[in-house]
Amino acid sequence: MASTISNTVVGQFIVTPDNQKVIEGDSVIFRCKAENNNDDLTYTWTFNGNPLEPSDRVYQNGSNLHIEMVNKTTDVGEYACIAYSKSTGARETTSAARLDVICKYIIFKFIRSFCHLSGRYLNFHQNIRSC
Repeated sequence: MASTISNTVVGQFIVTPDNQKVIEGDSVIFRCKAENNNDDLTYTWTFNGNPLEPSDRVYQNGSNLHIEMVNKTTDVGEYACIAYSKSTGARETTSAARLDVICKYIIFKFIRSFCHLSGRYLNFHQNIRSC
């Protein structure tokens, strides 16, 4: 995934977040790292263009973003990494990576059973998604 580079003081991103699909309830890590050989950089993340508020479930470890117990209702969207230089104030943002969530369970609802001419019963079910 490409990155938006507006100032070379921070440097190019050498790791950018990738689009991901995860099963609801699983964990996901978005990775990010800018090319800078000193400890001058701090990292933050955005969710759908807004600053991401950390929580017990959504947190940073170094420059990477971790989301535990992914929730389809609250976590689907676009995530971008921002690298900020403490010494110069330069700021760089990656392109957004999309998180999609797949339902973990599909529940089958029995509708009815018919006797076929062969003497076998045919069962009809309706799929009901759990998320």
